[in-house]
Amino acid sequence: MDMDLINQLPFMGSNGLICLRCEPSQRFKSMATRDEIRAVFADPQLDGMDCLYDAIGAMLQDGSEFQPAYSLVVSAGDAPATTWIRFCVQCATRFDDPPEESEFLAVLEEFSRKHVGLD
Repeated sequence: MDMDLINQLPFMGSNGLICLRCEPSQRFKSMATRDEIRAVFADPQLDGMDCLYDAIGAMLQDGSEFQPAYSLVVSAGDAPATTWIRFCVQCATRFDDPPEESEFLAVLEEFSRKHVGLD
């Protein structure tokens, strides 16, 4: 097992994203690119992402901004929220370097918009 992964401790970020807290020496590694993040979203390796995209996308279609829509879906605690948590935890092992939270959420917004035909 990768010792770097063992030293990383998961925690809930301010936006509900599961993040990894790592040793200071690991913090300055390059972050995952948006294309690398898109590749993970394109192959989520779990069921339920369509439901998550639908939940966020429906609010976007009604004129909501992404951040409030995302916050409502995550705070609801139902199937889309648990799917998101499972996806974030599973993603922790799929990146050599964890992505910036803002980049990860930008890709979630992108996929949610595409899913409901906004982009």
